[in-house]
Order: sequence, then structure tokens, then C-alpha cells
Amino acid sequence: MPSSTDYPRAESSSSGTPVDRWTSLAEFLVGRPGWVLVGVLLACLGALFVARDVRLDSDPRNFVAQDSPEMQLLHEHYRVFGPSDTTALFVVSGSDPGAVLAACGELGDRLLELEEVVEVASPAHTPLVERSEGRVVVRPAFGPDAGSAGSLSQRVKRLRDAGLGGSRLISQDGLTALVAARLPDSHSDPYLSAQALERLQETRDEVGVGHPELRIWPGGVPATRVASLRGMQRDLMLLLPLANLVLAVLLWLHFRSLVTTFLPLIAVGLSVVMTSGLVGLRGEDINPMTQLTPILLLVVAVADGVHLLARFEEQLRAGLERRAALAAALRSVGAACVLTTATSVLAFLSLLGTQMAVLHSFAIITAGGFVFALLINLTLLPAALARFKARPNNPSRRWQPALERMVTGLVQPKAARAWVAVGILLVGASLVLGSGAGIDFFLSGVLPADHQVSRGNRLLDDELGGMLPIEIQVRGEPGTVLEPAVLVGLRALEDRVRIEGFSGVLGLAGQLSGLRRAVSGEPGLPGTREEAAELLLLAEIGTPPGGLYLSDSEHSIARIAATAPDLGGRWLQLRRERLEAAGAELLGELGLSVHVTGSAVVSAAGFNTLAEELVRGLLVALLVIVLIIGVLFRSWRMALVSLLPNVLPLLLVLAWYGATGRHLDLFPAVLLTIAVGIAVDDTIHLLTRYRQELALSVSHQQAIVRATTHCIGAVLTTSVVLICGMGVLLLSSFPANLTSGVLGGVLIGLALVCDLLFAPAALAVLRPGVPGLEESL
Repeated sequence: MPSSTDYPRAESSSSGTPVDRWTSLAEFLVGRPGWVLVGVLLACLGALFVARDVRLDSDPRNFVAQDSPEMQLLHEHYRVFGPSDTTALFVVSGSDPGAVLAACGELGDRLLELEEVVEVASPAHTPLVERSEGRVVVRPAFGPDAGSAGSLSQRVKRLRDAGLGGSRLISQDGLTALVAARLPDSHSDPYLSAQALERLQETRDEVGVGHPELRIWPGGVPATRVASLRGMQRDLMLLLPLANLVLAVLLWLHFRSLVTTFLPLIAVGLSVVMTSGLVGLRGEDINPMTQLTPILLLVVAVADGVHLLARFEEQLRAGLERRAALAAALRSVGAACVLTTATSVLAFLSLLGTQMAVLHSFAIITAGGFVFALLINLTLLPAALARFKARPNNPSRRWQPALERMVTGLVQPKAARAWVAVGILLVGASLVLGSGAGIDFFLSGVLPADHQVSRGNRLLDDELGGMLPIEIQVRGEPGTVLEPAVLVGLRALEDRVRIEGFSGVLGLAGQLSGLRRAVSGEPGLPGTREEAAELLLLAEIGTPPGGLYLSDSEHSIARIAATAPDLGGRWLQLRRERLEAAGAELLGELGLSVHVTGSAVVSAAGFNTLAEELVRGLLVALLVIVLIIGVLFRSWRMALVSLLPNVLPLLLVLAWYGATGRHLDLFPAVLLTIAVGIAVDDTIHLLTRYRQELALSVSHQQAIVRATTHCIGAVLTTSVVLICGMGVLLLSSFPANLTSGVLGGVLIGLALVCDLLFAPAALAVLRPGVPGLEESL
């Protein structure tokens, strides 16, 4: 068999694109490189202008279709009662209950002085309606305005048993307490709440200086959302430049040329700029889905760029002059790049068949990014190579003899059949194990365990009932919710909420029962609608914690508010189903509807649905890719050859999650798209080179060995560079970035191994031919 270094020769296109078109393109790029570079620069400047208002948006509600019944119910509920995710929480803890309560009073007073704070709830600021010495008094249990009756532990018990959510304000031992500052409704916007939280935390720090024996932790949904947004921004501002530096060093070690080192990275950067322009043109912001599009562009753009540079070096080494070498490289690698882009674009656009609008946006923006990466690679790289007279080095030639021997053994009939059998067994086993992979989302998991907000959230979960607020809306005709029979059902539903594991339950029935006991000294619910209405007038004086009103002005809607620990989106969704079923049983016959809502509930449903649809959509996309490859190559055998290297990396990762019992949340699910991008890119480059070699009338076995030997060098270089670049994310302190680094590197490595082992073996077993050539080759 000829050595892999012995056969540089003229090539024909197997893509169906006439050779003269690639030659004409190469001549234009080489003849007018300055014009090409200026054109690319102007296009990127235009994209930057269009993207000038694009922001990073971490609001989890964006993962739910805005026109869905869940979001419509949430918006309607917020219009009546105000949002539940605009309350900044501060957890005060220490070893002396008196000091804890004093700090709560001071912090609450200081927060009320800020213009962003609408209302404050704390043990020292939340009034209780009580009966004292034969009369009704409205006063807090603690603080300067509190009554002096009872010991500290007795007052803690009265507050916790008040039926107005006092258990969420102070722990049973009095060593942990909550100060809740309600912000304006507009601060549901993460950027507005971020600015307000900064000022609130400055006040917290000032109060903390005066109480060195205590710890004051921020917590809750707004603080978690803002901390994750700010932390990831800081991390990415540091780590992305570091990752690019690592990529640059590795590319220089490979090509030993500054121009060819920076060209692939510049192509990635310009592709990201153009894609940002597309985001701006669509009037959208960058969400946690689309913020991973640059990683996909990094994979595809660097891979295609390295393939083009390696092929250009090969043609120069064969003795072709620069213009002819560029034309030959564009003719072969350019055709493969067009095929990889077309396949990836169609595969990602298949996500439009899912039900999630955020996936539709992700599909369109990523597909557009692939097109931009293709155009920049096929124009900028050749023009820059011509303008700067750069010549890449290709040290992977040193590996070719050993690689050639390995592939030669791999494609022997018995060995090839054995490897294909191993691949099929791995697919089967992965399908079985992967079916057990659980998909779930934990809001508290987005921050490092030692982050101050994480510590506050743990105290909320352990001592104060939980960090996640939920809302239950009971709706009927005007005046209905004050009917005695309805109040009995509401009281039973509130008890059911507690049974299901929620704490700090605030409900209309519990509120009226407490007011009745305070006013008349009699336990129980109001006996008439008129009595209930009179008691609600008293409730205007002593509103529940956080200013939570529990009925609308027409008394057609009753509200139950509670908190839950972060036990995962699955847990929350199951409780939602149970409570809605219980509500239908208790109140349905009275003509009332019951719905569980709130930002935490809606976001959990959105995250889990999104992850499930993304995994299903990717599996469908992979099947679409296989079909497209069969159509483009006009060979069902080629489609079958692409099956193992494209599908196996994704299935192996799902199998690992299933075997280890780990939950697959949104971020790992999104990163699975990397497996699609890199596997498709490498496989199509390999299949295209195989068809070109086979068209030169060599045997099937020789064509496989030559194609693999030449393509895998570029694939290996790309994979090592990308794995090291992703490895920089391991320096991050944020779990999402750590997951991105580990899983991204694993997926790229698996794609490399599958292309090296299973693609050549499948080619040897199936022996796909070239239409018009003898199949006996």
C-alpha cells in the first residue's frame, strides 16, 4: 500500500459543485484579499451596531412560553396581588435570640429608608392582631412598639402560631430570623433588581458592622438570580480570554505560524459578533440557552478552520503554488464545510418542531451562527492567507505512519465487523441506561455551595420553611370566597398545603380565623359573609408578612402563599399536581377553580419541560442528520456509516447520567448540542475525504485508510485544542461553568474516539461507493 505521504494529486469535487466555481472563488479571494477583509470587517461593524442593546437575561421565566396558560395565569395573579419574586430576603443568625431580634429591627428600619423598598416584614415590623386585657391590639411581637407580655420564647411561639406565616419570620429557637424587603413590582426585571439589591446589601453590611457576633446572609429567588448572573458574567470575562489564550498557544504549537494561529480564533470571534447581530435583529436578549451558542460556534469554526489550513498545507507540500493550493483546499474542504453547515443547520432547525419558544430561538440563532461561521471561514481564511503569505506547518504528519498502521488493522474484515458489533452493543446498552436518566432542576444548585447567597438559602430551607415561594389561586364569582362553606374548604386546603411539605402558609381562612379569635375570643371561622368582611377591614391594619393581601377587592379570588425548600423541580411539579387535585376535590363542587402558580413553580415546569424537549429534539436532530447525509451523498450506506459516530457520544453521556443516578438539568442538556456539532463536523469531513479518495480509483480499504489518516490529524488537533479550551472553565467557581468544562471536554473526546474507531470500521463493513463508479472497487 502506498504511504500516506506519497500521493498528492489533483482532485475532483464529489459534492456536485463544479470545480471552476471553487477555483473562481479562490482566484477572487487571492486576487482581492484587501476587499474581502474590508467587507468582512464592515459586516461585523454593522452586526455590532444592531446588537448594541442586546443584554444577558437570566430570568428563568423566559424558559416558559409567554403565551402559555401557566404564564397567563402568573401574569394575571401578579396583576392582582403583585409579583412574589421581588422580595429581597436577609437571614440573620447568631447564638443570642435577643441580639438576632435587635439586628432584625435595626436592619428593617434602615431598609425602609431606601426609596426602592416598599415594605418590610420582620419579627419587629410585622404587626399581630391580638386580644389583650379584653380589647383588640395591633402590634408587633418584638421591637420598641411590642407589648411586654410574655417571655421572649412565648412571643416567638405567638408569632410562629399566628396563622399569618410567622413561622417564615423566625425559627423555633429564635436564633434565625428573616428580614424581607419588598421591592416595586417593576423589579421583576433582573437588571433593576440587581441595582436595588446592591444598595440593600450595602445597608446590610453597615448593620452587620455593628453586630459582629451575628451573620446576615442574603437569600431567596431574587438574590440567587442576580448572584448567578453577576458571577457568571465575572467568570466569563476572566475565563473566556484565558480560554482564547490557551487555544492560541495550542494552535501556535501546531501550526508554528502567528497568522494561522490567530485566523481560526478570529473567525470564531467574528462569527459570534455576526450572531449577536442576528440576536439584536430579532429583538431578543441572550438567555442561558443562546449564551452557549458561542461554544458551538467555537467547535464548528475552529474545526473547519483547522481542516482548511491542514489541507492548504498539504497542497503546498505537494508542490502546488499558493493560488492553486488554496483552490484545491477550498474545492475539497470547502465542499465538506458546506455539507457540514447544511446538515447542522437543518438538524438544529428541526428543534422548531418542539413546543418551547426558547428552543425555537436557540435553533434559529445557532443555525444562523453556523452560516456566518461558514461564510467567514471560506472568505476570511483564504483572503488572509493570500494577504499575509502565511504557510501553516502540520506536525501531525509525524503521526501518520502509526495512525495508518492502526487504521489498516482496524479496517480488516474481522476487526471491522468486531468494532461495528461493539458500537451496536454500546448503543443498545446506552439506550437502556439512558432511559433511567432523571431530568431535574435545582435553583440553589446554580451557585457555589460556599457562596453567601447559598448559605442564606440553606438557612431558609433548614430553619425558615424554604427559599422558594409558591402561590395558590382560588377563583370564583364575586363575594364567593367569603362564603362560610368556601372558607371551610379553604382551611382544609391550607392544611393540605402543610401536609405536602410547605411552610409559612398564609391563607385567607387562617387569617380570618386568627382575627376572629383576636376580636371575639372565639376560635373557628366566621359564620357569615358579613362577619368575614368586617374582619377583613381589621386585616388592613395588620397585613401579613411582606404586605401579602389574601383576597382581591371583589372577594372573587382567594390567595394561599407558602414557601418550600429547594427539593427540585420534579418535587415541586408533583406537589402542584397533588394540590390542584385536592383543590378540585375540596372546592370544585362549590364552583371554584384552584391553580398553583408563582415564579418558582412556573420556572421549574419550564426548565424540566425544556430539558426533556431538548433531549428529544436532539435525538430527532441526529436522525435528521443521518437522513440528510444519505440524501447528500446519495447513499443509504453512507447514512448508516454516520449513525454510530454521530449518535454514540450523546447516548454514552445519557447512559452515564442514568447509571450514576445524577440529574440531568438544563445546562448539561444544552451542552449535549456540542456532541451534535463536533460529531457531525468530523464525520462529514471524513466521509467527504473518503468519497474523494474512492473517486481516484483506489480500493475501498485504501480509501478508508487514506481518508482517516489525513482527516484524523486535523480532527485530533481540533479536539485537543477544544478540550484544553473547555478545561479552562474548570477554574470557575460556578457549578454551571464547571459542568460546561467537564461535559464539553468529555463530549469532544467521545466524538473523536467514535470518529476514529467506529466510522472507519463501518465504512469497511458497509463499503459505500460513489454513484457512477463500479461498486467492485
